[in-house]
Amino acid sequence: MKILIKSKALCVVVLLVLSTAGIALSRNAIACHDNSPPTTTKEYGEPFYQDERGDWITSSTLIWLNATDCGWNGGSSYTSGVNETWYKIMIWNEETESWDIEKDWTLYYPFTINALYPLDNSLYIHNKIYLVENPTSNPFHGIKYETEGEGIKDGEWDIFEFKIPSIYKTYVGYSMKILLKAGLITETITFSPLEVGTETGCYFKVEFLGFFDNGDGTTTLRFNITSCIIFALSHVAFSLPFGDGTGPFNIPDECKHKIEFYSIDNYGNCECECDCAHSGCDCDSECGCDCCDSCHDDCDECCCNYQYVFVDNTPPQTDKEIGSPQQWYGEYDAYGNKLTYVSPITPIWLNATDYGCNGGVGVEGIYYEIWWDSDGNGIVDVMVDSSFCNHNVTLHLTHKGLNEIRWYAVDYLGNTEEMHYQQHIVSGASMELSKKVWNETKQDWDEVIIASIGDTVRFNITLYNAGLDDIVCINVTDYLPPCLEYAGNATIEPIQWGKNLTWLFFQDGCDDSCCDDDCDDGCDCCDEYDCCDGCNSDCGYECGDCNDGCHDGCGDCDCNGSCHDDCDECNGLSAGEYIYIEFDAIVVDGGINVNIANVSGKEKCSDTTLYDEDDAIVKVVTANITLTKEASPTTANIGDEIEYTYIVTNTGDTTLYDVTVYDEDLGIYITI
Repeated sequence: MKILIKSKALCVVVLLVLSTAGIALSRNAIACHDNSPPTTTKEYGEPFYQDERGDWITSSTLIWLNATDCGWNGGSSYTSGVNETWYKIMIWNEETESWDIEKDWTLYYPFTINALYPLDNSLYIHNKIYLVENPTSNPFHGIKYETEGEGIKDGEWDIFEFKIPSIYKTYVGYSMKILLKAGLITETITFSPLEVGTETGCYFKVEFLGFFDNGDGTTTLRFNITSCIIFALSHVAFSLPFGDGTGPFNIPDECKHKIEFYSIDNYGNCECECDCAHSGCDCDSECGCDCCDSCHDDCDECCCNYQYVFVDNTPPQTDKEIGSPQQWYGEYDAYGNKLTYVSPITPIWLNATDYGCNGGVGVEGIYYEIWWDSDGNGIVDVMVDSSFCNHNVTLHLTHKGLNEIRWYAVDYLGNTEEMHYQQHIVSGASMELSKKVWNETKQDWDEVIIASIGDTVRFNITLYNAGLDDIVCINVTDYLPPCLEYAGNATIEPIQWGKNLTWLFFQDGCDDSCCDDDCDDGCDCCDEYDCCDGCNSDCGYECGDCNDGCHDGCGDCDCNGSCHDDCDECNGLSAGEYIYIEFDAIVVDGGINVNIANVSGKEKCSDTTLYDEDDAIVKVVTANITLTKEASPTTANIGDEIEYTYIVTNTGDTTLYDVTVYDEDLGIYITI
């Protein structure tokens, strides 16, 4: 006799058998109907990152598939259990703009059915029955159960005996651990009966928590398998992975992937059965593709679960850029990089970019360290700064001497760039002053010239910032010797005090906004200026001097000021910049005259005072001659001959030409 059961629920079949004596014998049997497929979910290990573009992993990230069979409508009185789980990996081909198979359908794990029958105190493992004590008062506990019974495979299962309280008693759940070994993966399974109803206290569900053994004494939650609600006279069927199969897998290649996966229960219900009759196209005439299999319809659309994932194994790359001021003198650091000289105000930028496939997962940040050679022995020994910042970092090296920057970038998956090393020398300002005088003969600036009284000589003072920091509060003073007097015609008009000349630059800095890009265009350099009454003792300039570099003391534009070459950088004499001053002087007296000029200023960042001086020499030519007349003998008589000697001496400091001696007494001329 065959009985067809159509109900998708628990069915109690009552069999009435009449004996030959007419006595009715009855037997009850429990039958169940399950035609619903299992449900499979996917889970990522670490590293894993998710953003608006999707899921991101690396090739070392493990991927788990977790299958649960919950029977009809998600809550059957009986579930047949998961039998197999399969997966396929596709990779996106940029050239063909289509999916290529990277790994065809692969068995993830076969499963075993484990059915618990509370009423008869039996635990079914691998479809083999082992009796379990079932008192009404004690919860189950974890005494290891050793058996050589058929159905338990060595190396795959270590089973703990457990005791189950009566299902007619209300309880909130106890747990025990089953250690599962499948392939190379070791899991710890926690079995937890949980109360889910109170009407009769006779139904509950079973939950399995899977933990990955990290090998260091710790575990990581891998999957959560929950059985369905069950009723009093039924049993719980749950499935656990065992035996051959890939288990957790990873994806070796970078770029975009598509993972398809499905499970089949023990009744053959497949999670991804395609309805080819309702696929909406004819494979021969419309699609030109293979007819549907168990996982794809006529048009090759996947009927299974699928999800896109990006694999990124490429660490970010950091570009380093050095701003101004900077200087390279042909030296190299300990790592073979250019040993660049910078100042404390030189910006150094670190910019990280993720060049991984599909734009990369993105840069999480840059880690950097700054080390300093504190004792000047050429070895960095003190870390003065470190931080983990976003993907753009601006650094300034503030410790003078040898500095070393170390840095690397990290993306959101933990892909880490190799540590980079580069050294720099931090230098301050260096002020150099040069004093020259124009040599008319050479037609060039010279250190020494010869001049005569009444000549006009022209001097040049050149101020140069040979360092890497700005110089402010600059005071240039020229000390004219007694033989010279200032004759004007200065490129930058000085302040005169006595025979001395003074020029002041960047005394208080000036606002960039008050300067034109070109001082020669209209001379509209400053909208406001601070003319003083009296004397400013801080900088030492006299009344009426604004020193903004663009105006004189009366507010008239003076475009030959220091702003001339530095209009857009009014905060000081920057690295590599010059100030040129020229003026005339008249020779008023003779002698060897030393014209000294000096300069003082302050390093902007450190406020260190700087000083330099130089001189130019003017040798003033003076002509002079003496004449001595001698007679021999000194006494004589009439008629005696007298010999006269004329001694002509050049007592000046120049050569005399066409010298003539005239003796008025004798009326004679003598040309030398």
